[in-house]
Amino acid sequence: RKNGDRVRIAAQLIKAADGFDMWSDTFTREVKDIFAVQNEIAELIAKSLSLKMGLARPAATVDPEVVRLYLQGRQLWSLRSKAALAQMETLLTRALELDPRFAPAEAGLAQVWVIRAFVLAGAAPYLATELASAESHARKAVELDPTSAEAFEAMGTAALVRGELLQSETAF
Repeated sequence: RKNGDRVRIAAQLIKAADGFDMWSDTFTREVKDIFAVQNEIAELIAKSLSLKMGLARPAATVDPEVVRLYLQGRQLWSLRSKAALAQMETLLTRALELDPRFAPAEAGLAQVWVIRAFVLAGAAPYLATELASAESHARKAVELDPTSAEAFEAMGTAALVRGELLQSETAF
């Protein structure tokens, strides 16, 4: 609605399935530049919806070199050979040296150690060490990113290898 040099805009988010009003707000502004008002209100709506829906996260800047190292490491994961795992570990460790808060690299290292536990399963003295390393990296990844599916998968697999089915199911 417009009244002189002022405008009032009502915005609503309605759930299409049942018509339930999920969110609404009203904005009243002076109209000097209608495009500036539109941009301001759009930003306020986006911010409000992000907070309401739990989507607000600080924007993270990631060094492209860290991402490159991570992706190269992840490419080796599917090979599951000792040599590929060693190379993957080197790449992910280098990524963490550049950015110690890069959760995907921590989760990737957890998966390296889980696969090593499978590969070395015949060498029982090493199994506990491998699984402990996997869990340590997985916990660190979850601290950095509580939504890391890779980290929870590594925790679940480590518990499964140890025969701890309840802990495995919880992590999965």
